[in-house]
Amino acid sequence: MKNTEIDKMRRRCGAEILTILNEKEFKHISYNEISQRLKISSDQLQLLFTNLEQMLAEGIRHHDDAVLAGLAESFGHEDSEVKVDEKILEGLITYLEAYTPYQQAIINLKASAIRNPRLAIFAGQRLFAFATTLLHLAGVETKGIKGKLAVEGIVGVLLISQSEWMRDDSPDLSPTIRVLDKRLERLKELGQMLSMIPAGNSEESNDLHEKKGTGDD
Repeated sequence: MKNTEIDKMRRRCGAEILTILNEKEFKHISYNEISQRLKISSDQLQLLFTNLEQMLAEGIRHHDDAVLAGLAESFGHEDSEVKVDEKILEGLITYLEAYTPYQQAIINLKASAIRNPRLAIFAGQRLFAFATTLLHLAGVETKGIKGKLAVEGIVGVLLISQSEWMRDDSPDLSPTIRVLDKRLERLKELGQMLSMIPAGNSEESNDLHEKKGTGDD
């Protein structure tokens, strides 16, 4: 991670706009508000980011990178016998757990992206970037046609699961996790992963759910 003063300032701005998006719709956010919160002039902010979409992209990118760094460390300490599909499920659960404090921000982002092409493009790019890195960390090839289909499959699972997650107010996200699990199973059954994700063992999957506190169906 770059750590110059400019990089630190960019990360502060990204974190701040993500926090503000948790409070209001994107269209109501302004340079002036961020300037007042961070005690930075609007002119300086516009030198760092030519538009607010870029600033939000920075905040989400940094948040995603932190999640992926944690997963890389976690996977590095896991038993080599852990199934690929279990790692993917763990990664998707961890991703949604990490965004739970910003649940309203994601709801606002999705609503705004319908009317804002820039937001829609970067939101899609972030999902594909996260899915690609997650699969790589889990040991799945992401290059070529098979890799592309694998990434697209995971993005599809995440998008569908996000719909449940956005209305999930349970303490352990058990409704969302059940949807994730079912969608991953369906993805494998349809062969969209082209055998890149093995079926796994049901007992091992249940163990993972217990660790994540899903509770009984």
